[in-house]
Amino acid sequence: MPTRIPKSCLKCGAAQTNGAYCEDCQPKRERPKGSDPRVHETAAWHRLRANLKAQGNTCCQWIGPDGRRCTEPTWAFHHILSAGERQDLTYNQRNVVGVCMGHHPKPNEPDQHRGGVGFVPTLWRAPMSNEPVPEAICQPGATLPMNRWSELWTVENTEAALRREQ
Repeated sequence: MPTRIPKSCLKCGAAQTNGAYCEDCQPKRERPKGSDPRVHETAAWHRLRANLKAQGNTCCQWIGPDGRRCTEPTWAFHHILSAGERQDLTYNQRNVVGVCMGHHPKPNEPDQHRGGVGFVPTLWRAPMSNEPVPEAICQPGATLPMNRWSELWTVENTEAALRREQ
């Protein structure tokens, strides 16, 4: 049987053959209190994640306090409003952002932005739609113009947008 060619761990650079991380750096995924761990195992969740990645949500969407967007690759898709508290929004693309390991909020962490100011909106269009995928308001590594800060996705902005839609 052929042996796998070792690759470098994305975090520490050590040689490894399984996945993106070595055993020491493998991220431990914790679930928010009250969330259903099976949500992240459903076909619907996997379809949503695949659609989001295919539409260009491959870099962390976190915006730092200086207005600069993170350049790290998306490690997980995070619910802005907890899926445990708002089960109706579990598969809603307006409630999901791609984040790197360093900017993924811990369960029940009070600062959902991890010291940043918010997230750039998720790029999305309906599957099988002829509409173009919208342009990102800020490219990775770039600084978001001040006149666009109101467009960032935060807990408060997401709740307000959902109230307007009702």
